[in-house]
Amino acid sequence: MTRRGDLVAAYRNRPAVGLVGFFGWGNYGDELFLQLWRRVLSPYFDVSVVHELLVPPYLGRDPEEVADAYEAIVIGGGDLVLTDRLSELYWRREWLRRPVYICGVGVTLHDRLRRQPVIDEMAEFFGHPNVQYISARDEESAAWIRAHLRPRVPVEVHPDLVFGMSLPEPDADLLGTGGRPTLGISVRQGKFDQDNDYSGLARLVEAARDRGYAVSVLELGNGRQRHRDAPALAQLPFVPDSVVSGRTTDEISAAIGALTAFATMKFHGLLVGLRYGVPSLALSPNTKNSTLLAAIGRPDLIADLDAQLDLAPRLQALEEPLDTIVIRGLEREGVSALDAVVRQMRLQLNPGSFRPRSLRELLPTLDEVLPPATALARRRMRLARIDRENARARSR
Repeated sequence: MTRRGDLVAAYRNRPAVGLVGFFGWGNYGDELFLQLWRRVLSPYFDVSVVHELLVPPYLGRDPEEVADAYEAIVIGGGDLVLTDRLSELYWRREWLRRPVYICGVGVTLHDRLRRQPVIDEMAEFFGHPNVQYISARDEESAAWIRAHLRPRVPVEVHPDLVFGMSLPEPDADLLGTGGRPTLGISVRQGKFDQDNDYSGLARLVEAARDRGYAVSVLELGNGRQRHRDAPALAQLPFVPDSVVSGRTTDEISAAIGALTAFATMKFHGLLVGLRYGVPSLALSPNTKNSTLLAAIGRPDLIADLDAQLDLAPRLQALEEPLDTIVIRGLEREGVSALDAVVRQMRLQLNPGSFRPRSLRELLPTLDEVLPPATALARRRMRLARIDRENARARSR
């Protein structure tokens, strides 16, 4: 039997892991990621967000002092690889004082936004020896990272990691539509903070009401993000039957799960809707929305709010059920990806967390630990050999 004193000692000796991402601004998708990291890492590490401020320089202390307070840094997920500017938060050189794990990131793949000096500096970060793990949430982002940033470690690919987190049960009471079939609407300010053209969306709402749907507007954000989205909500050309606002991340998810259909400008609103089996229309044809809907075989659920098209015909697509078998497969891939990165972090930072509690657990523990430990050892030897060859080449 494990003594209470041993448990306390193990807890106190757990490595501290710092989280770097767009956390604290209130954006629904990013807050899902924060919730995800806390859930999967907290059993083995002391986890906290690195930044203290929501405006540059983001840190209230010397960056090196902040980095040295952690045993490792986790960066991700979301669209953190911006090719037009280098974030003062995400890609600080000080983070490289510690082992760094870059998880589930996406790349803004717009040629007109690319600046080569930014890419060169980011390549130095991704290629640093302290970067232990890199994964991207789609093959396009992974291919770009491999080609332009040339990291030392493999770039893994998996679905968005929110596919790997548990979600709360749907809660129709949050919608406030009396149990009626409900079309959910989620909007945000348009590109470059321009106003949205809602004419096509208004016709979708009209068609849905003709079919007996209630209409609920969902605010997918709190704090600063909610304030930023407010003008887009104020300009909607229809009066909804209800508004879901000022809710926690879990409550927003539970409200999405209770919808009959969903039309959203936000990627993680789309993803969570699909996970609940709610047919969900992407109101922007950007790469991440198109890739996700293509992956589940539903390109008919891609729309373009800016194209001034009548979206009423899309109601038929919203009444077609989803292939939940494909979605469950993406969930399994998300769970597997999370398990892999957490296992690697435990092996490198907290190997004692694998200590079997009895002889009965010894063989299962070895089966879990030996393959990834062997792979990591081989990778370290390969990188050391490459470093020695490069050093010899430079000395000639």
